[in-house]
Amino acid sequence: MIWDRLVQVDDAAKRVAAAEDATRPILAWRAILTGLASTGELDFEGLALLQQTDQAAFGLLIDGDAEAAPAPKSGNIPRLIESLERATVDG
Repeated sequence: MIWDRLVQVDDAAKRVAAAEDATRPILAWRAILTGLASTGELDFEGLALLQQTDQAAFGLLIDGDAEAAPAPKSGNIPRLIESLERATVDG
């Protein structure tokens, strides 16, 4: 509650909040892909974060039930994770 109020009145807090908001989709996808790579299943925390940040992507992922996800041993998931780690957020 204090943070929410601070973000309303302090420019530095607004910038921090904006940077955090911008990285949430990256963090969500990284968690989801890491879970798929290691267990073959969707990561719950990643799904929760994705639901908060991108309802459309979350809906598509849930509706598809991850059937189109690359197989864990295909090597595609680690490459996707690496690209997320290299992603920068403009701010």
